Amino acid sequence: MSTEHKIVVFANVIFEQHGNQSVKNFIEGLLQKNHKVMFLTVHPQESDSMREFMSHNPNFTVKYLQVKESLVKVAKHKSSLKQGLKRSIKRMLGYRKLASNSEINQWFSLLNTYKILRRIGSYITNGDISKLLLDSEKIVFIDVFGGIVSKYIRLVYPEIWNRIEHKTVGYYLGTVMKQFRGNKIFAFLGMPISFFGSYKLPSKRLIITDDGTDGEQVFKNMMEYKDSVLFIRNGIDDQLYKYELATTKTINLASTLLFVTSSRLTRWKRIDRAIKFVYLISRLTNHIVHLTIIGEGEERESLENLVAKLRFANHVTFTGGLEYQKALDQITKNSFYIICNELSNLGNQVFEGIMLELIPLTIDDGSTDSLLRNGYNSIKFPMCADFERNAARIFVSWLDDHNLHMLKQNLCETKSHVFTWRERNRFEHDFMFGDVQAEAGIL
Repeated sequence: MSTEHKIVVFANVIFEQHGNQSVKNFIEGLLQKNHKVMFLTVHPQESDSMREFMSHNPNFTVKYLQVKESLVKVAKHKSSLKQGLKRSIKRMLGYRKLASNSEINQWFSLLNTYKILRRIGSYITNGDISKLLLDSEKIVFIDVFGGIVSKYIRLVYPEIWNRIEHKTVGYYLGTVMKQFRGNKIFAFLGMPISFFGSYKLPSKRLIITDDGTDGEQVFKNMMEYKDSVLFIRNGIDDQLYKYELATTKTINLASTLLFVTSSRLTRWKRIDRAIKFVYLISRLTNHIVHLTIIGEGEERESLENLVAKLRFANHVTFTGGLEYQKALDQITKNSFYIICNELSNLGNQVFEGIMLELIPLTIDDGSTDSLLRNGYNSIKFPMCADFERNAARIFVSWLDDHNLHMLKQNLCETKSHVFTWRERNRFEHDFMFGDVQAEAGIL
């Protein structure tokens, strides 16, 4: 049993039934090592999942800092004002990446962020948080929000920071600055909050999820770290993958070709590519096709409109958001897993596809090369102007019993290269509490 430590975690998230589970799994790993965890969050509301988690983990407590809005929640502004600002920035800089609403929203969020930091400062001033920080063994700052808080404490409360710096850990769920490729000016103008929360992080150690976005190089250019960073892929809960899978059975080409995608329905997930891709396959072959879309998000209406425009509704099912186990149950009914994200394709979908033996269909952008090889255990498509049509043609060329059987067999051999959460938690724990020089690395 590990020595008990008191660990304080700053985060702007709560545990949900579905969606990103990384923070929850990280906390569970600490609790399994017999640590006591105090979770500080500015999220404005409790969740049933959080309450249930607390009821099963007596060493886990939550302190809700009383602020009215979370860091990423943007006050409503007139659409015309947003669009006008967006057009002005585009004209001034001619930079396409600044055109998205999410990036414009970050500018509108700056005032809200300042108010939240002032509120956190009041907790530090009256001693509520400062005592927790000074008495803790480790302090973990989660993602962009945590990065901003750590820099705020160092700037405004240097006497406290000097006493806690040696026990600070930054924990990032991915490389948020990939699209700027180290260009600090575009990073600041395009995503100011992400920039402030990621650039020159003061934490003594950094744990960063390797999401396939050249994170090592980006952080070398922008974070100026040396030996104190651990890059590591996400893990999977292997207990959830106890399915009777027909490993040696070839996909039946005489039946319906079943495709699935599972993610939040946000713009950068590019589910529209999956819809167009499957639609074009139906036009290029005589095979009956069906696409299951698992997930919920702001893009659902536009995706449903796209399906209607293509007159493809009989071949697409939207399940909405599902609890993770139910999502896996749905995924395993299919044969092909489509992953065509905008920035990176190395995520839970890849791990799920491997573990459930669905052939991954993804973009050949280098992000999945650590696990997937084109023509060996996956089919990858080059990014080009007419991506969906080109991808559909490549896929159809693989529709052969021998080819698909070979891909699936090789995919099964790849399972041993997927981390479990237990393995990832062990690496994280050793890195947090071990010697930085000895433990730092890329996994």
